[in-house]
Amino acid sequence: MSLGRKILNVLNHSVVRPVCTRVSLVSVKKIKERPDEVKRVIKAGIKFNRYFRQNREGAIQAMMEWMKIDKETSSAPYESV
Repeated sequence: MSLGRKILNVLNHSVVRPVCTRVSLVSVKKIKERPDEVKRVIKAGIKFNRYFRQNREGAIQAMMEWMKIDKETSSAPYESV
C-alpha cells in the first residue's frame, strides 16, 4: 500500500477520480514534526475536490472571480472528464 493511500485510510476518506487534482510534496521531516498540519492540508484538499465535483456552478463562479477568467475557461475542467 502506498504512503498516500495509508494517509487517506488514516483519515477515513476515500477519493474516487477527483475532477481537479493537486500535488503536494511534503518531506518526511515535516510529516514527523507536524503531522496534524499535514492531515489538515490533505483534508482541505479532499473537501475542495468534493465541493468541486458536487457544486459545478458554484465552483465555476468561484474560479471566474478568483482567477479573473471567463465562464468558458472556468468550465473547461468539467468538460475534460
